[in-house]
Amino acid sequence: MSTNVEILSFSNTFFKYLCSFAWFDTDKQNALMKRYHIGSTEQGEQVGQPIFWHVNDEQKIVNGHIVTMDGNTGKIYDEGWYYQDGRMTCLFGEHLLPIATERTVALVKDEMTAVVMSCFPTPYIWLATGKADVTSGDLEALKGRAVVAFPDKGEYDRWCELQQSISNLRFYVSDVMERTQVGGHTIAQMVLSQQLHCHSPATERGCRQCHFSHEGINGTFCNRLHRYVEHGKGECNYEMVIDEKSMCASVTQSQEFGAAKNPIT
Repeated sequence: MSTNVEILSFSNTFFKYLCSFAWFDTDKQNALMKRYHIGSTEQGEQVGQPIFWHVNDEQKIVNGHIVTMDGNTGKIYDEGWYYQDGRMTCLFGEHLLPIATERTVALVKDEMTAVVMSCFPTPYIWLATGKADVTSGDLEALKGRAVVAFPDKGEYDRWCELQQSISNLRFYVSDVMERTQVGGHTIAQMVLSQQLHCHSPATERGCRQCHFSHEGINGTFCNRLHRYVEHGKGECNYEMVIDEKSMCASVTQSQEFGAAKNPIT
């Protein structure tokens, strides 16, 4: 064991980061803790670092992935495992498989992506490998399931190669991150970047050309104030209501594997 931890805890930099978004309210926070097992390292009076417990389909903790991150920006600095003896681990979220037997599995690399994406209305249950070097053995629990992988940007070809090595899995690889023009390395970062751009309080972030504004010949015209405004001022003091379905439009394009390539059945 590498460090002292709390098995379940909101007191970590991951939840601090999520709480900076308007859509992440108490209901979503409580729902996440019921869905996944997220703990915290003990840091005295400071906010701890998140530990994402990998729990198997027998509801037993196999290992925990500790992520060192900035609670204000979400930037990751380091990572490690609670058990450092090289043991095999299961998929993060594997414990959900017996609960949602008919749901398609969305597979991503890091646990934070799975957790964030599970907050939005998609047709999937979200699981993560927790590591980049994935083998067919790591995906053993997914046999018999329909799976859509959402590789990080730049990882599409490598996942397609992995796909070709697995013959007993309905396994599709989405290219949404290769096609998107929105910033971000992961699909969660892509969705959150849209949230920051469109849905932050104007008093804090300034005018971000929400659906109440458009570019006119003399600058940014605010349809809420019915006049031109100085870009960045955020004069309307408006905090937009989150439209979760529109935020996840790029994700649900793969709902029927329309954005996926090379199915294996």
